Amino acid sequence: MEVFHYTQILAMQAKKISLRQAQAPRRVTFHDPCYLGRHNKEYQSPRRVLKALPGLELVEMNRSKENAFCCGGGGGNFFTDLLGSGPESPARSRVREAAETGAAILAVACPNCAKMLEDAVKAENLEEKIAVKDIAEIIQGGQI
Repeated sequence: MEVFHYTQILAMQAKKISLRQAQAPRRVTFHDPCYLGRHNKEYQSPRRVLKALPGLELVEMNRSKENAFCCGGGGGNFFTDLLGSGPESPARSRVREAAETGAAILAVACPNCAKMLEDAVKAENLEEKIAVKDIAEIIQGGQI
């Protein structure tokens, strides 16, 4: 049995994905999850899905794909917070990097990344600038 990540399945169906056109183009940046990216070498499927969405402009962070920066939730840190949540924590550093792109949405494809980065957005007081959304949420919401 072959196992796929949901973004791989969506990428196979990218031409069939349809959303209402957004009022204005929205800038989105994508955070590469460690297991999907570095462990499984899958970088293109999430991007193919995002690029298929009307009204979306995908912008890359300086550290992306195989050079992406971890959210800090891996290795059990999601449950233990061994790395701490101070200003130099991986998650807070990552959301600052995402905000620097001018993106309104930080797209993710991992529940651990979503939680870590949502908490970091709050800690950095960036709620008015950038929202963390899973790719599935972006699609299901029907708009960007």
